Amino acid sequence: MKGAIRRKLITASLGATMALVCLTTTTYAWFAKNADAWVDEFKVDIRQDEGLTISVDNENFFSDITTSQVTKAVIAKRLGIAYGDVTDQMVLQYKDDLTLASVSTKDLQTFTTVDSKSQTSYRALDNTTYYVPRELEANEFGYISFDLYFKAEVATSDAFSKYRLQFTTTSTTDNERGVSYIKSQPQTQKIYNSLTAYENGEKVYHSGDTIEINPANAMRLGVLTEENVSTIYEPNTGYSSYALQGNTNNLYNPSYNPMLTYFNNSHSAKLEPLDDLDVYKNTQKDFDGNISFGTFERSVDQTTHELSYNRLKVTVFLWLEGYDGDYLPTTKTNNVELFLNFTKVGLEG
Repeated sequence: MKGAIRRKLITASLGATMALVCLTTTTYAWFAKNADAWVDEFKVDIRQDEGLTISVDNENFFSDITTSQVTKAVIAKRLGIAYGDVTDQMVLQYKDDLTLASVSTKDLQTFTTVDSKSQTSYRALDNTTYYVPRELEANEFGYISFDLYFKAEVATSDAFSKYRLQFTTTSTTDNERGVSYIKSQPQTQKIYNSLTAYENGEKVYHSGDTIEINPANAMRLGVLTEENVSTIYEPNTGYSSYALQGNTNNLYNPSYNPMLTYFNNSHSAKLEPLDDLDVYKNTQKDFDGNISFGTFERSVDQTTHELSYNRLKVTVFLWLEGYDGDYLPTTKTNNVELFLNFTKVGLEG
């Protein structure tokens, strides 16, 4: 298989204003034929509720984060170094050389992909050769990740003993900024092989046909806490989600998964559907849930009687799910918007 979808992921904004991050990506995309000019903009808006401040280095906390801060945070994560050790020269060297591939993960700690480095396995039972997804090596990143640090600032008279860090939900008191989302504009594209989808019944597309794809439907977002508790979100499903072995639910049925059927119609070696049902059972279908990313616990200095809370760290991941039915080789991810709104919720006791 040959690479190279190259694209720029532009824009990560933290706080009330938008900051820009430029990332150029290369991917084998789980397909032999790739879109050469996949250069697009991602708009990522990450905000926090009143009474929260946010940081990328756990030292300097702000209500918003600048372009250079976000860029350095992504590069620091990419290189495995401290934020403060990222120099201006490193920014120039690496900001256009960060890679994004179509990958898959169930724990935000091990990511797999299928590309020219993947091995194949022959199965005599069905006389078929399959690709074996390979684990990304330590120096590879087929996804975006960066660390965020949160600090609760609460007036003594209003303080709870504990606060839970979570995404804003429709039931949160201070939710005027809205619930988190991933969205983009659907696009019509021509395909160069056949695929199968489920649209109120089985529908087969042939080479030369056009199909409408919404790239946001193939996106996943993950949050990993300090305790290594992972949460994966898939707010948009579209034609289908994961291709799961033996699944009769059309949303997860490999027979109706456009990506899987398109790939297998295009290659002599095939992709095998996943057999881990927990992959999708444990995936959150929207951001509107009371999932805790950690707890701010109150402490009082016995000498000064000063009130304070512990700081919380989360790592955010963004990727294209390799088994998602809405990921096709020529899909352009222009006008994709990611909005994340964090809040704190007071806990009694």
